[in-house]
Amino acid sequence: ALPIRYLFCDEVDKYPSSAAGEGDPISLAEGRLTEFEHNYQEILTCSPTVKGHSRIEKAFLESDQREFFVPCPKCGHHQILKWSQVKIDTSLPSIKRQAESAHYICEACQARWTDVDRWNAVERGEYRAQAPFNGVAGFRISSLCSLKKTIAKLAGKYLRALGDIERLKAFWNTEMAETWVEQGEAPDWERLIERREDYAAATVPKGGLFLTCGVDVQPDRIEAEIVAWGRGYESWSIDYRIIEGRATAEDLKARLEELLGAVYPSETGADMPIIRMFVDSGDSTNEVYQAVRSLPYSRCVAIKGVQRSNIPVGQPSAQDVTVGGKKIKGGLKIRTVWVDFFKGGLYADLKKRPPTEEEKKQGWVYPPGYCHFPKGPNYGDEHFKQLCAEQLVTRQNKKGRTVREWEQTRPRNEALDCRVYARAAAWDVGMDRFQERHWRTLEAKLQPNAATSAPEPEPIPQQSAPVPEAPKQPQRPTATILPRRPTIRLL
Repeated sequence: ALPIRYLFCDEVDKYPSSAAGEGDPISLAEGRLTEFEHNYQEILTCSPTVKGHSRIEKAFLESDQREFFVPCPKCGHHQILKWSQVKIDTSLPSIKRQAESAHYICEACQARWTDVDRWNAVERGEYRAQAPFNGVAGFRISSLCSLKKTIAKLAGKYLRALGDIERLKAFWNTEMAETWVEQGEAPDWERLIERREDYAAATVPKGGLFLTCGVDVQPDRIEAEIVAWGRGYESWSIDYRIIEGRATAEDLKARLEELLGAVYPSETGADMPIIRMFVDSGDSTNEVYQAVRSLPYSRCVAIKGVQRSNIPVGQPSAQDVTVGGKKIKGGLKIRTVWVDFFKGGLYADLKKRPPTEEEKKQGWVYPPGYCHFPKGPNYGDEHFKQLCAEQLVTRQNKKGRTVREWEQTRPRNEALDCRVYARAAAWDVGMDRFQERHWRTLEAKLQPNAATSAPEPEPIPQQSAPVPEAPKQPQRPTATILPRRPTIRLL
């Protein structure tokens, strides 16, 4: 191979782990610099990707880690611009208005900055090393320092990504120049116990606008959770039931009918039924099919969990066929549920903190996706241990590729499964695609003088559902790095 003096590697996190089986491609390229050991330059550029698996993150941590500090236009305090200092009023009725409310707050004096304030601060900013210089210079900067982007534009992109892990990951990597921390590590179940609230179990708080149910079928019982959903994917656990009995088709049908017939009072004064129930068919498959077959498909759906998919909830698939293999018109249809997608989103939501009492007085609201739980016997230690019963682990598959997979950490996890199915049912109803008019329709049906029928919003075509996209790469790299002699690596 010919020796080289200058090595420039762009988008390094997209490189394969091995080049034609010969090893790491960057290491192979660096081998061609040896003839110019004391007079070469190396540059690596990329947006970071997943924490612990990002080449550019590793390179940046080996550098002097230069961060861009800007002075507050009000108090002069120098700080790194962070997304945690962007405040958004999520109580407003539309993403557009929420984004327009976004503004930056100084971490020292709490002064509110305009975009002009922020741009002026950036023009007076400077890089400051966060680690000793060891021959490698590294630079990182986020879109918050862009002189061409407004906070409202960034907030709109962030708000539209909520509920879609892949879009949120792309926002975090490309706009914030931050590695994405996989949200699969279960939150502390004891912390969830401590944050339970005083709303009455089996009663829907005012913010809950429709109910879904997730059902896990076991050979000797069924377990089910009823969940209320509101704006911003906020949720309230309403009821958790364990119904003992053998899973025969006849008994299972009776228990599912009992669940579907349940009506829960709302704080608004209305009675709320379950508008969609997802029933897992992984265990006692034939019995589940027989039980669900005679129930209204619009409200009760047999589902099958899958680890990988290109859509959170799959299109209906006919299971009833003739001996010749032809589908029976009007026969049972099941849906697939991408369980890994919903588990990741759930664990991310469970880690969100509620506003403090002081913050509530200042007008703060619960973050999007926040999960509320009631106090009571159905939501005790065992429930939250089951809810936190899985975590993401890193291992190599048969092809030698590094993959992230869910691993169960304790024998029972029914509470987690039920919650995932209830969330998938909400996705199937259309919650992730609701516009403000859908929420208003639901609110109107919960008024005291409204009809008591199931408050199902106007349908949204399945094909309009957002499919998780692969993280988009930045137009320009968002940070930089260097080794030994002038070797530069960009983040």
